Amino acid sequence: MSKVVNTDPKFFFINSIEPDFYIKDLSDSCFLKPLYSIHHIVMIIFSGTGKLKYDLSELEISKPSVYFFSPYQIITLDRNENITGKIIYFSIDFYCIESNKLEISCNGPLFNNTLYFSNIILNKNQIHIFENLFFEITLELKIQSPDRDILLSYLKLILLKALRIKNESTENIAHSIEDRRFIHKFQIELETHFNFSHKITHYSSIMNVNNYTLNYK
Repeated sequence: MSKVVNTDPKFFFINSIEPDFYIKDLSDSCFLKPLYSIHHIVMIIFSGTGKLKYDLSELEISKPSVYFFSPYQIITLDRNENITGKIIYFSIDFYCIESNKLEISCNGPLFNNTLYFSNIILNKNQIHIFENLFFEITLELKIQSPDRDILLSYLKLILLKALRIKNESTENIAHSIEDRRFIHKFQIELETHFNFSHKITHYSSIMNVNNYTLNYK
């Protein structure tokens, strides 16, 4: 069973054991060196401009936005203007062992996306919604005994809201919803079986298509 450790969300946890869920102010994580975490990360940027780099990807920051990172990704932030925001860290024990919909699982399209960058741009109404959710998480973490179910509910709501925005923003791109689902399912199968099978016939059989269709996809 995962634990929830009480802390001031603006600072590191007092507990010396790595917590399962916590939130930090982005300005307190100044990125003087690359960020590298064993946790999944949800980062929201409220204001400021700069450049966010992770793995081999690079994104310009110019508008309020939310970013999603998997464990062990190397993240750097080059700032042109003062950037304000929050970072949520959560462990696999805290969230991913739950019975979640594939779309908002840790292996879902927000954290593990082969088609698009793992970020969403927010309009004024959307940024207000996310500000409130992050604020409520901060309040919950500050009480003497934070409730894990409440924190899970807020986290799931953040992911569901983000997924809806991402789907709405990409639905008119050349890739159809069916294509995105197909590629995501193939990615999961590939990660599951690549250690013992490198043949396309194996994966086309799993995906219930012929070799040509799989290659085309």
